[in-house]
Amino acid sequence: MSLREHFLACAKFLKKWESFLKLEPIRTYPDFCPDKISPWVDELMQKDLAELNELENNCSLVSQYNEFEILVDEIKTLVTFPKLEKNSTDSSLVFREMKKKKEHEIMQIKKILENEDEFTLIDIGGGKGHLSENLIQDKNRFSFCIDQDHTLQISGSKRIGDNNPDNSDKIKFIPLTFNNVAPVYSYDKYKKSLVLGLHACGDLSCDIIDYFDRIKADQLISVGCCYHKMTDRYNLSKLSKEVELKLTPNGFNLATRSNSILSIDDFKVKLKVRSYRYMLHCYLYKNGHKEFIPTGKTKIADYDLPFFEYALKYAKKFIDSRDDAQAYYENPKNKKNVQRIIHTDILRGLFGRVIESYLILDRAFFLLEKGYEIEVVEVFDKHLSPRNLAIIAK
Repeated sequence: MSLREHFLACAKFLKKWESFLKLEPIRTYPDFCPDKISPWVDELMQKDLAELNELENNCSLVSQYNEFEILVDEIKTLVTFPKLEKNSTDSSLVFREMKKKKEHEIMQIKKILENEDEFTLIDIGGGKGHLSENLIQDKNRFSFCIDQDHTLQISGSKRIGDNNPDNSDKIKFIPLTFNNVAPVYSYDKYKKSLVLGLHACGDLSCDIIDYFDRIKADQLISVGCCYHKMTDRYNLSKLSKEVELKLTPNGFNLATRSNSILSIDDFKVKLKVRSYRYMLHCYLYKNGHKEFIPTGKTKIADYDLPFFEYALKYAKKFIDSRDDAQAYYENPKNKKNVQRIIHTDILRGLFGRVIESYLILDRAFFLLEKGYEIEVVEVFDKHLSPRNLAIIAK
């Protein structure tokens, strides 16, 4: 598919399911399962953990319903992008204080730029400068490393000065809350410039794209992240305005959670968390509290407590009787009801990567409409870094 075809296919697909994606199933309780998908949810409830885990991890399904299989296959097609040719095995990186995920991401970005030299890098959200440090290492490059957290920058500057002083003259840390009207940063020695935003949160990716276009830099590498922090900065391209797809914060949350690989054990924990959370809402709903009540930040250990203790911890003022709360949880009919909500949510979760694909393709098409050459590639191994769609513009 061309970029245009891919974008329009995502838009058409999401438009068809727009009402289903608007809210989490639990937030539409008790009308959480549309009639069309009800048989599919029933089927999912009969599948074992391994089958459900495979569906979430790899969008793979064997179903008695042909239409359900077609849906899953269509999702798999829409979320398939070209991959960076091969994973980098570069052993020359400067590894300090980094997790495997960060090392992998830096190696992959370095691979994209391995045949390019003599440019100024504008590394936005660069933190301690690990990415900048590795991209300038043994190269004719200079980096402006921009971040709003000056404490991180002081730490990074000290690290480079102590361990790799030759690079200190090739990187400048700039404390700045970045937006699309940030100053133009240039280095007299190199005429070319590259704007880079690795996992720029929410609207920041859009600011970076606008900035790249405004300063007329030579290249952009943009990898989005944290879509749940977005506001209304989507439907950027002229083409998207014709589609008029409306997304919601709940849809952005789906995109943020998508494409992650879970082990069976992690998947079990995820289901246990949802079973308690959804049971609490259903119990409160039964008692007349029909608004969805946020619990705030919970702990994994909370889900090993008896249900009534969990309920008291996170909704104490709404719990009249611990015995009644526990009895509600133990009731087989209520457990089946909650399982149905969970499996509806599993099905809905498949759409998250399509939403992310739409957002990334919209940004890419916005740049294409402005005359740039565009690639959208899967740049990281999703087992290590699920937010792995990169826009490369020149």
